[in-house]
Formats: sequence, structure tokens, C-alpha cells
Amino acid sequence: MPDFSTLFIASQGRPIEHNGRTLTLMDRVPINPRQKVRISLISTNSEWKQDIKLQAKGSIKVAGQVLRRGVLLWEGTMPTEVELIVEAKTDC
Repeated sequence: MPDFSTLFIASQGRPIEHNGRTLTLMDRVPINPRQKVRISLISTNSEWKQDIKLQAKGSIKVAGQVLRRGVLLWEGTMPTEVELIVEAKTDC
């Protein structure tokens, strides 16, 4: 199996191709200040555990906790559905 981290470094974080599939290091989704977000894990198709990393210019409130730097949700340990509130001062 190739070292994907090396391939993403070489591509400067842009999507790469592997076995006819496009692999994306990350997606950016704009969120408005004080917006509620619901994340549902539907399925994955990888032998490697997948994660969702959320960051905001401000804080993220999830499960009653206020997180200043963001949150990392891992497949296998996150609930099927997560609701959070982004407390950002500007659009993220």
C-alpha cells in the first residue's frame, strides 16, 4: 500500500488518484456564525479508520462541552449522529 501522507505532501494537499479513485485529504465546508450542524456517519469504505476534524475561528459546542480548538470525531467511537453549535465570530 502506498504512503498516502507522502503523496498528499507531494500534491500540496490537493486530491490524489489511487487505483482509479480520487482521494481527498480534507474538505472545507463554510459554516455561518452560531449555526447548528448535524453530522451523521452513514458509511465508510476503507480499511483505515476515518475521522472528521472540525475547527472554527471561535469555539464549537458539542455534547454540552465548549471546545476552543475544535473536535476530532473518529469512526468507531463517535455516535451515529452528532449535533454541534459553531460559536464563530465570522464565517468559517
